Amino acid sequence: MENEDFVDIVNYFIELNMNYQLNNFIMPIATGLTLSFLISGLMITMRNSKKKTEANLLYREIVLIDKSISYEKLVKCAYLGGEEFELLILNNPCYVKIIKDREEEHIVLSAEKESNFKRLKKFFFGSSLSKKK
Repeated sequence: MENEDFVDIVNYFIELNMNYQLNNFIMPIATGLTLSFLISGLMITMRNSKKKTEANLLYREIVLIDKSISYEKLVKCAYLGGEEFELLILNNPCYVKIIKDREEEHIVLSAEKESNFKRLKKFFFGSSLSKKK
């Protein structure tokens, strides 16, 4: 056996050892990331399912039990149930009237107040802007 063959064999085993060490370093990280994504995805799915169930119960309560329907219950149902329940609520003219009445009050009240931009300018620059004008 020549010296070159020995060097090639040693280099092969050194490279094999480095690959083994690299795999031992990367494998737990990859496994941990994969498990964390799977677990978080499962948790999100379970939470969304629970909220859908809660929205379904609330919607049934609104439709079947409540004689006086409140805006807050409609908003909570749309929030918990997502787009599906939002569309169910918006397809009912009675519910739309309740929402419009409440939100028109809010629009009128907010129109009377200062705009957000004016309040931000006043906050950051104080009354120095009004003195320069």
